[in-house]
Amino acid sequence: MKTIRKDWPRIRQQVKAGKYVPLGKARVHRDGGFWRPSVPSPRLPRDLHRLQLPYRKRPSQAPRTSKRRGASREGREGREEQKEFRESPRKMVWFLRHETTRTAWRPCGRRWILRLCVRAPNALTTAMSNTPIFTPQVRHHPNAPVVTNVEAIRGSGGNCHVTLTQFPARLLATIGLIVLLGGFAGAADSYEENPGAEGDGKVTIGPDYQIAPDLTDRGNPKGKSFEFSLPLADSKIFRGDDSTLVPEKKPVRKERKISVYVPAAYHDGDKAPLLIIHDGPGQLKLVRNALDNLTISKDPNRKLPAFIAIAVENGGNDGKKSERGLEYDTMSDRLARFIHDEVLPAVLNDTEIKSAFPKLAFTENPWGRAVMGCSSGGAAALSMGWFRPDWFRRVIAYSGTFVAQQDEDAPDQAKYPFGAWEYHSEMKLIENSPRKPLRIFTHVSENDLRPKDPEETHHNWVMAGERTAAALEAKGYHHRFVFSLGTGHCDHRVFEQTLADTLVWIWRGYHDE
Repeated sequence: MKTIRKDWPRIRQQVKAGKYVPLGKARVHRDGGFWRPSVPSPRLPRDLHRLQLPYRKRPSQAPRTSKRRGASREGREGREEQKEFRESPRKMVWFLRHETTRTAWRPCGRRWILRLCVRAPNALTTAMSNTPIFTPQVRHHPNAPVVTNVEAIRGSGGNCHVTLTQFPARLLATIGLIVLLGGFAGAADSYEENPGAEGDGKVTIGPDYQIAPDLTDRGNPKGKSFEFSLPLADSKIFRGDDSTLVPEKKPVRKERKISVYVPAAYHDGDKAPLLIIHDGPGQLKLVRNALDNLTISKDPNRKLPAFIAIAVENGGNDGKKSERGLEYDTMSDRLARFIHDEVLPAVLNDTEIKSAFPKLAFTENPWGRAVMGCSSGGAAALSMGWFRPDWFRRVIAYSGTFVAQQDEDAPDQAKYPFGAWEYHSEMKLIENSPRKPLRIFTHVSENDLRPKDPEETHHNWVMAGERTAAALEAKGYHHRFVFSLGTGHCDHRVFEQTLADTLVWIWRGYHDE
């Protein structure tokens, strides 16, 4: 008791600051514009009931009466108003917190307050915020302005409450979604794999090259190929009308082609892993052969999961002021959001694909999602994993453009002045950031672009590739780095010799959940 009294000033400050919310099922009464427990809560120090909590208006303004006084006119009116409220849509206030707890405090009427763990925005939170279950009004505690999106909840430090209005029949559904919110966001945390260190480190190849047998047609069962187009004008993320573009000099495509390959080893209804290929169709032909040959391999150390390959065409042209440059060289999660929010749903909703695979589904496990690209597409692959490891965690970057290729007037230019060059130099983004849950393959050719340029140009591909590899190794990532002798930028000979080994290494350790 002495300890409680000694700590009471600190506890009182924490409660007033909104860091400690009364829990339990203690009854409350109104006292001078405040609701406070009439008896000490068993979950709190005994003295906590002395604290006056901010007044929350009850659905009924009639005083709370006991059973003995229930015969009074005032009590009858109160019960009638409570009955009317029970038959109307219920309003619930969910108190979002960084801390987790399994308890709840019911302050009055039909209003419940829960404390939950705030997670980073993901597909589930985005979908929930756009459904009728939520009235999109979020207020920071106690009297801050209204905000209307999940990002604002995330940035509030957890000290906010969301007002939900729903009929009683959907109460259980709402609570179920809240539980899924924590479970889905943390699904990857419960997933474990043990890839080992085999294949990690630097590998030098060349100068002689030949195509790997696993990348040729060996007569094994074939999967199914599909192709459709997405108009840029229909996109909410890359419409082709950004202010950074100069369409009269670098034209923008009207639509982009999406090529999809579903291997024969895939069973309709399974949640399939996937591989995104930038600059589609890109190396899709080699990937198809690898899937046909290695998904049925008898060697467990050289076997691929039946992932679905999705090759996405860029928006057009190349370099600064182009749509492709905007999509691939910008240091942000914009491309990851485009793939996740627009391309993947488009694949699942394509009429031809749905007729062939009516139960097609993608895994939500980020370890089951890989990204592959060459040149700026390679830098984009790393950026997708870097900025959204909750969606994509396996990265393949050939001849990665880890140089200063970002538009000077891009919104992210102020934060990353030298674009992807910041991964390894100047800002040392890889070295100075906490290690992320990523498995990364990088490559650079001996005669890659501008190999003799000095460092101050920020445009030496060989220097950038080697520095990026060194930074990843020093940080302790699972990383494989290939240096190819006698080859140039995105050399097809490198793909033909290494891509099968690269795919086997990048998927090492992956298994169905």
